[in-house]
This record gives sequence, C-alpha cells and structure tokens, in this order.
Amino acid sequence: MSAAKQHLSHLADLAERDTPEDRRQLVRALSELLLAWPQDYPLAMRAPFEALLENVAQRVDGETRAQLATRFAALPDAPVGLLNELFFDASPAVKEAILRRNALANDDAPLAAGDHRAGEAALIAAARARRSEDLAGELARLLGVECTMARRILAEPTGDALAAACKGAHLKRATFSALALLFAPQSAETEARLKAYDAVPQGAAENLVRFWREHPQATPSETEAA
Repeated sequence: MSAAKQHLSHLADLAERDTPEDRRQLVRALSELLLAWPQDYPLAMRAPFEALLENVAQRVDGETRAQLATRFAALPDAPVGLLNELFFDASPAVKEAILRRNALANDDAPLAAGDHRAGEAALIAAARARRSEDLAGELARLLGVECTMARRILAEPTGDALAAACKGAHLKRATFSALALLFAPQSAETEARLKAYDAVPQGAAENLVRFWREHPQATPSETEAA
C-alpha cells in the first residue's frame, strides 16, 4: 500500500471515532496535509482527502469551520464544494471570496427562472407577520432546499446567504429587500444587507443554490451535540 493510501486509511479510522475532539484533530490533520501536499503523494489522491475533509467539516464547531474557511479561501485550487460547506461560518470577507470562487466555477446551465409571484407574496406575508416557521417553509419550497437550510439562510447575519438564495432562485430584488429588512438579526447593518443582492454575481448565486439543494447541512448546534 502506498504512503498516501496508508495515510488516508489512518485518517478514515480516526473519523470513525467521531467524538468532537477527534473530529477537530482530524480536521487539523487533513488541513495541514492538503495545504502542504507532499511531493511523493500522487495528485490523484487529493480528491479522497478533500472528500473526507468536506464530510467531517459538517460535524465540527463553528469556530473551527471559520478557521478552515479562512485558510482554504486563500488557496487557489481549493475545492469549491469545501468552501461552500464552510460558507455560513466564514467571515464577511471570506464569504465574498467564496462567492467569487463560485462565479468562476459555475459552468452549468442557468437555473430556470419560473413564476414565483404567488410564493414570493406568501414569503413576504410570513415575514411581515413574523411567522418564522412559515417563512422558512415557504423559502425552502421556493429554493428547493430543506427547512433546516432555509433557516440557516435567514439567520445568516450579513445577508449574503439570503441575497445568493434570492438571486440564484430568480426571486425579485424587492422580495429580497423586504426579507432583508423584516427578518434581519438585531445586530445586522441594514444598509450593508440591502446592498448584498447587487453585490452577488448571478452565476455565483446559482452555483451556491445548487450546492444547498444537493448538500443538506446540519446546524452548528447539532454538530456539537453529535
């Protein structure tokens, strides 16, 4: 067995222990390996290590995920899937970098626009009535994601996730603005949130929405409780 395969086998064994500290150790080990790839390891072996890191990154604490996002966003060849996995815990500047990477990576056909008028009206009505569960459910339906993901999008404080969701699903800017104002966290900067829609590239928004549809994520509180 090659050194790379032995290393992967060892880290996979560590992943099976699945305690919070084991997961943090595994994340650190994988990060150091991928950020300083050994010359005697074949490049073809990077993909399994990257897949293992993306998997375990779902199950560590927010602080660890934020650190990962910062380190990998600076890596030109970092896998976009991993960056998207870390999006919610990234700093505002790193979120912008992740969106730029999505814009460059998006080579799929544009997402269909559809007619969302009735759904958008229901969404705004739920936001105005402060019916948070109805709001999350309606947003989840419009985006084609799970309610857990919709709640994370709504709770993300900068408005970047909400802007990407609305723009990627071809919801109107007015719908985004209403949600950004009516459902903003108390600590949010209103002006910055409202500017987020125009700042998100269309292709990046669509690529991120695709990722959210295909990769349901656990909430940070669930990861730590695991």
